[in-house]
Amino acid sequence: PFACAAGLLGSAKPEEQSSSSCAGRCPAGSQCPAEGTYEALPCEVGYYCPKGTNVPLPCPGGSYSKATNLTNAIDCTDCPAG
Repeated sequence: PFACAAGLLGSAKPEEQSSSSCAGRCPAGSQCPAEGTYEALPCEVGYYCPKGTNVPLPCPGGSYSKATNLTNAIDCTDCPAG
């Protein structure tokens, strides 16, 4: 079996990992932070996680989020003026 790299989703059963791409890229809105991740973790508050994320990306300056599982920077909310 192949060891799945961070950012890829593997399987709890190593014998099912028949290629180096494993089960594919980590789903958008989730993170696969470590090698051999077989259960994607939710993207954290204040961050967004595009497909294949191993390290969540912070909302851009001037924006924030109180939600989890964001998939894109545009999902972050602009900070109010002032």
